[in-house]
Amino acid sequence: MTVYRLQPILPDHPSWETSSHWFGPLWVEADSEIEAREKVRAATDMGISTGESPWDLPEVTSCVPDNSRRLDPDAGVMRQDGQYLDVDLDPDPDDDDD
Repeated sequence: MTVYRLQPILPDHPSWETSSHWFGPLWVEADSEIEAREKVRAATDMGISTGESPWDLPEVTSCVPDNSRRLDPDAGVMRQDGQYLDVDLDPDPDDDDD
């Protein structure tokens, strides 16, 4: 897998209303740019279904291979401060394990 760095390039774009993370770069391991964008979207989605995620839009966020960071592949998406955001690629609000 490749480590990708995604970074905001249009911070005033209206799509940022759908994201819980709008500042600084994020790093994620993925097999492709598309998968990297999907993982970051899943980790930052606020559940607002009005419009696209900024992390899916190449004109709003960059997504480039970046080997400067070593990631825990099971930990999710890493913020600039080294903290991780969980990735849920298949959120199911009806799934109750209780």
